[in-house]
Amino acid sequence: MALAAAVIPAREAPARGEDLVPVLEPVASIPLGVIPSAFVATPDELWTSAGIEGVIRVDPRSGRIRARIPTGGAVIATLADGGVWAVDVADDRLLEIDRRGNRVKRELRVSGLPTGVAATRGRLWVVGQEYASVTVADAGSLTSLAVLRFEAAELWPAGIVAGPRGIWLITGWRSEASLIDPKTLAVVARVRVPHVDSLAACADSIWAARSPDTGSGLVRIDPWRLVADVVDLPEDEPVTALTCADALHVAVPGALLELDPRTGATLVRRTISRRYHVSALASVGRDLWAADEASGALLRFRLGLPDHGKFSERRR
Repeated sequence: MALAAAVIPAREAPARGEDLVPVLEPVASIPLGVIPSAFVATPDELWTSAGIEGVIRVDPRSGRIRARIPTGGAVIATLADGGVWAVDVADDRLLEIDRRGNRVKRELRVSGLPTGVAATRGRLWVVGQEYASVTVADAGSLTSLAVLRFEAAELWPAGIVAGPRGIWLITGWRSEASLIDPKTLAVVARVRVPHVDSLAACADSIWAARSPDTGSGLVRIDPWRLVADVVDLPEDEPVTALTCADALHVAVPGALLELDPRTGATLVRRTISRRYHVSALASVGRDLWAADEASGALLRFRLGLPDHGKFSERRR
């Protein structure tokens, strides 16, 4: 358990003339009529939660809304074990969505006020805010295996992700990232971090967005050495969303950043319109899906090689 004091300096800000780069425009904008929050995406499926509207299924190719599934209030989990999983915040339920029938297939009562969920092989992990707990559920039988208890109010809404070595959880009133061993169901490490609001898992690292009230930029957590480093971003930009697949993608006001998941170095900075307020991201190949709080729409950005002048500069 440790907090490394090292700060990785940001690259120098571009010269004034370099700010005049083409703006990356979305290749698709799908209005939902509500503010989208958490979502998951594949080349064939796109599922998003929309508060009391429940879960919305979108065809990512045509942009058509295929189904609106009422739940009472939902937070999307993931596509795991052949199912789509969500939690109903209003009614304290873990839900399995029938992907063929577009309806709630099964449900499990979980600890009060569930606000986040992660999936590992055969198991679901649900954060409950009311009693500061994590419910561990078997995905096959949809039964509760255990309830892990924490200090009152120390957990952060949606601050949970499956990553290297197990389940990572924001604890310590946002000043820690804790590691849960999926075999023993025990907290095996607590890593001190600056105040953070969200997590993303890469193949060999965990990343967290710093809280705007305490700083800007990111925190990189080494899951084996159990240390954390602050990674500054140019111009002290606040992070509004992050996701990791082959690369770490980060949204800041007016830009989408592609970072090296090992070092945090900025590989590509893509300028987008400041009218977008990106609150969630999902990476699918070279496409990046974004939830726009300002318009209540899902945006699809094409991140392939420059072909129409919409791709900003690559930093060297």
